[in-house]
Amino acid sequence: MFQTKQNDYETLRKDLEQLRREVRIERMKVSKSVEDLVRFCQQSQGSDPLLNKIPSGDNPFTHQDRPCVVL
Repeated sequence: MFQTKQNDYETLRKDLEQLRREVRIERMKVSKSVEDLVRFCQQSQGSDPLLNKIPSGDNPFTHQDRPCVVL
């Protein structure tokens, strides 16, 4: 019985410590975060290989003349 109460107390103490840490975290509004994300995506779209074709000389996945060898 005593051990259970002690465990409950420790669990509650740890939860309280975690809540105290979380309340000090600086929050950002979602709208501001979305604006930042959109701005980053727009600035990076020129160098994004998923949006732009990769030059064949730079693409390591293009067809090679040598066969694939599995050891």
